[in-house]
Amino acid sequence: PDEIRMVFSLLDDIDGTIRQLAGLYATVSVIGLVMKTGFRKSLAFDLVWTITLTFVGTVVFHVMAVLFGAPLLRNVEQTAGFALLLSLMTVAPASVILKSNCSKWCRTFLLWTPISVTEILLVVSSLGAVIGAWLGAFVIPLDWDRPWQVWPISCVMGAVAGHLTGCTLGGVGLL
Repeated sequence: PDEIRMVFSLLDDIDGTIRQLAGLYATVSVIGLVMKTGFRKSLAFDLVWTITLTFVGTVVFHVMAVLFGAPLLRNVEQTAGFALLLSLMTVAPASVILKSNCSKWCRTFLLWTPISVTEILLVVSSLGAVIGAWLGAFVIPLDWDRPWQVWPISCVMGAVAGHLTGCTLGGVGLL
């Protein structure tokens, strides 16, 4: 019963939950960036690059969510939070790993030919997040009138579940 109450309390404050998830993914991305590059002069450029691409990804995911049926004028903050979360799960890790190398971005995400282990994990986890968000939207129009059917709760849950599934499958597939 306590676990169920905790889940419903998270659903009641979906804005706060999305902010907490986005903060967690942003923190992990920054820590990964610092660990990958170290404290060199290029760290500032890499950090600005990651923040810029994450912002651009947020705008793209926001527009895509509206085109797929998210409310245009209502729930703008929830849609923006959902878009930020998706961007932090897909674009931010890729910008940390691939940096500003355009050939790596094209090879990994346009040609679908990742070479390294990290590139494979990037593709699988990103696909998992996007497909999970898309699958999470299927329950929204059903007339069950459940609190978790409100926009964007099921999409956020699907995106997180898809991202974690993609990370797990990508990691297991590489063993």
